[in-house]
Amino acid sequence: MRPSKDLIELIHALSQSEKRYFKVFAAKRRGKDNVYIRLFDAIDAQKVYDEKALREKFNNEPFVRQLHVAKNYLYKVLLKSLAAYHSKISMNAQLQEMLGFIEVLYEKGFYGQCEKLIKKGKQLCRQYEKYLILAQFCEWEGKVLLRKSKFAQMHACSVEQQFCLENAQNILYFKQKAFNMYDKVVKMGVVRNRAQRKELYRLVHDPVLKRNMALQPNELLYYKYSIFSLYASAIGNHRKHFNYTMKIFEIFERNKNFREEFPYHYISSVNNLCNALIYLNKSEEVIPLVQKMREFCTSSLVNKREGASVTGLLLSFDLEIIAYLNTQQFQKIISLTKPVEELLTLHGKKLQESNLLDLIYDMAYGLFLAKDYDRSLTWLLKIIHENRLSTRYDIYEASRILLLVLHYEMKHEALLRNIIKPTLKFLDKKKRLHLPEKIFLRFLDSLLRLKDNSQRTAAFKKLRKEIQAALKNPMEQRVLQYFDIPAWIDSKILNKDLSIILKEKTKNKKDET
Repeated sequence: MRPSKDLIELIHALSQSEKRYFKVFAAKRRGKDNVYIRLFDAIDAQKVYDEKALREKFNNEPFVRQLHVAKNYLYKVLLKSLAAYHSKISMNAQLQEMLGFIEVLYEKGFYGQCEKLIKKGKQLCRQYEKYLILAQFCEWEGKVLLRKSKFAQMHACSVEQQFCLENAQNILYFKQKAFNMYDKVVKMGVVRNRAQRKELYRLVHDPVLKRNMALQPNELLYYKYSIFSLYASAIGNHRKHFNYTMKIFEIFERNKNFREEFPYHYISSVNNLCNALIYLNKSEEVIPLVQKMREFCTSSLVNKREGASVTGLLLSFDLEIIAYLNTQQFQKIISLTKPVEELLTLHGKKLQESNLLDLIYDMAYGLFLAKDYDRSLTWLLKIIHENRLSTRYDIYEASRILLLVLHYEMKHEALLRNIIKPTLKFLDKKKRLHLPEKIFLRFLDSLLRLKDNSQRTAAFKKLRKEIQAALKNPMEQRVLQYFDIPAWIDSKILNKDLSIILKEKTKNKKDET
């Protein structure tokens, strides 16, 4: 990637507070009439980078003759300002800054001042469990003790350094195991055979994971419980999956420093706990956790970490929609449209696309169930018009199918006749349609030829039997996570609102458990 492209991407990714900080930082370095601030503003104002327009704007400025040099310098100043900005909100950055100060003082021979900073730094490292950085403070402590000829104290210093490195190594081991498990679970999805189960079993029964250690830092426990949680989820043990996600959540709840130092991990822990509750049909317990996540994401410290903040807000809205879907509170989803639209307007480009598509589809589906068909259509088209096949084909496919149902409900039968066959042909060409979906799409095409209501009801009854037969295969049941086709068919046969059918279905499930 060229340096100028790096610069443009970086400028457009900055938050408003980071931009303000940069301007103050740059002005201090070069004075009020800072050409680099004006260059920054000009690039920031361009939605698409246009170097010709930039050269015309600064035609009379000497720096434009070597614009590439000016851009390189601006890029370096930007990085320095971001490092200074984030040193106030990241303990890692603060500790690294302290180590830099210690090095300067050591070279000047101010060993007493070094000792004060080392003592403070070590306290913070222990408080935040920063063992690798603590080992660096121990290293500097040893150098100072050597200069002051305090040889008797150097042994204790080296023992502590060894202790730090062992703890850091243990954390790294558990981290590698956790990512290994995550990689395998993502590729497998749900375990489908004995060979896959055996492979995961070997990972989770590593003797090191079971070993009692003298010290188990929060980060180590986080990775340890993550391994067991992923395993339980993959083998379909929802109760154990919940238990381990709760253990992870409790680690963060007990330790404010850990929560604030690892905001992404905390957000992920709340998200996973909510999903575990949903699996256990306890969606009503999700809403308080969603509020907790949202409050965390809008707190003053986390809000400065824009990436973590917007990711958490996106997940919180999606979880809230899912909770309302599962508890059949469809009208409450309508009230979420405005804040979600505001989030997408302000931060849409910074949101992870896979999570973003989940949120958009869930919103569209929720509005469909709330019978707010016009708005449901608007949200669906956000997916379909952008043709996001490569990112999430499953969501794109579900959106195309829901679009047909939506047009049927809106009585757009003339439009349906024109788009059903092209939709079926396009989706079938990808060889990823499930059998219930194929049956359903072909049925819709034939349904439009029936004018009599009694004929349509009979056709729906026949379709119900075909869909039930197809769903006997567990692999075909995954289609229900996007749109409950059998429930919609029942609503047409019984002439009831789909929301009522879904409420009855949920009640029957709870009665069974």
